[in-house]
Amino acid sequence: MLFFIAIILSSTSFLFRKSSFVFGVWALFFIILFGYNTYNPDYISYSNIYRLFALGNYDGKLGDIGYISLMKVGISQQLLFQQFLQILAIITILLLFYSIDKLSEYKNLVCVLILLYPLTISIVQLRFFVAYTLVLLGLYFLNKSSIGKILFFILVIVATTLHFSSIIFLVFFLTQSKSFRQIYISLIGVLIALLSINYLNSFIQIPLISQAIQKYFVTSLEFKGVVFVSRVVFFRLGPVLFLHSLYMYFKHCFEDRDIFLMKATNIILVISMFFEVINSEFERFSRLGYILFYIIVLNVCSRMKLKYNREIILTLLIIFSLTNFWFQNFYRSSGGIQFFDSVFRAIFENNLLLD
Repeated sequence: MLFFIAIILSSTSFLFRKSSFVFGVWALFFIILFGYNTYNPDYISYSNIYRLFALGNYDGKLGDIGYISLMKVGISQQLLFQQFLQILAIITILLLFYSIDKLSEYKNLVCVLILLYPLTISIVQLRFFVAYTLVLLGLYFLNKSSIGKILFFILVIVATTLHFSSIIFLVFFLTQSKSFRQIYISLIGVLIALLSINYLNSFIQIPLISQAIQKYFVTSLEFKGVVFVSRVVFFRLGPVLFLHSLYMYFKHCFEDRDIFLMKATNIILVISMFFEVINSEFERFSRLGYILFYIIVLNVCSRMKLKYNREIILTLLIIFSLTNFWFQNFYRSSGGIQFFDSVFRAIFENNLLLD
């Protein structure tokens, strides 16, 4: 049933690219997929953590105080984990859709592409999903005013309490640089700083922070093969080069907002590309980068006067997204099981409302 609904919604979105009604149906569909899911690779772990917290028996290593606080609120209201998940899904999806509505022209096509990737893996890794949704909202404010910069900083800090790795999103302050050249020069400094954390970690005495740094940054460089590296470079650097090419030939179709989002996209995809080769945990940062990439390309398409150009760019974007979907779901695996079965199908076939 959910597969059928997804196909109908996706087809409808190509006909009604800006429809607020279709957009609302997408929001409801995403909430159902997220909040009413009853099994995925991380579902049991999250459910057990919630249950043990309710019993006062949890002694694990989860140190993200923001998520712990949310669980305590849910437990204080005597919510079961599934009810807690439903409320979390409603809040997350509404925030996500608010940001998309503010930033995107073809908002329904953005939903189609998010469904392909990264929605299902984001539902599995729900803390980071909530976290990067807050950061996306922060980006909307960042480019507006001085107060917007403060709001962005606050939202990133809140996101960090949900998932410590979100602290990296502070790098989006580089978008305030006037030129791409300045951004890339600054980004080199950021990359060097991140690489040096391996050394600095030995001086950090705060247990939870030290553990988080150990997980994400302190790792030995291990060559993972030509295919892996080629895939990472193609799917991270590809959108960066595509955006620059688009800007070169269709500069008149870019608004200031799109240029700002382009800076943010390039920053996070470049960081993800460099560090995913070392630590696969950095793959998660590209998810926000892809959402921004979809928004920018579709915004530019919406302003192209020639339908021929618009449809060519849209076709290239869809081909890229389908190729990425194939790699994410059929090339990647966990425990020998392809992500298509363990993640994508698990989200669509295990639902409290619709199977």
